[in-house]
Amino acid sequence: HVTTCACLTPAGDILVTAAESGMVSFWDVASGERDGTFPLHSTEAMAERRNTRVNRLKCAHDGRCLILACEDHTVVLLDANPNNPFVQARLKGHTGSVLDCDVSRDNKYVVSAS
Repeated sequence: HVTTCACLTPAGDILVTAAESGMVSFWDVASGERDGTFPLHSTEAMAERRNTRVNRLKCAHDGRCLILACEDHTVVLLDANPNNPFVQARLKGHTGSVLDCDVSRDNKYVVSAS
């Protein structure tokens, strides 16, 4: 997997990476070991590399949610628990690849650009 973006959780104990394939990986900073992975897309899409790239990755300020700007025109909100990540929401509406995203300091608003 070619890593396209990365971020640290606010506590600084977990590094999160995302790849061209749409795979999200969680890494323990202290040990350097991978704690877990999560595929953002279907197996078929990942195998064919159909718009699976993650262009930007941000961690919410409370560390509980990841915001991912994706090539498939979506913004994905992913639970940040490395032991049990799940998609909280898949936001649609962009007509092109989502290139950037951010979250407000109070974690109430997500912004994105394509």
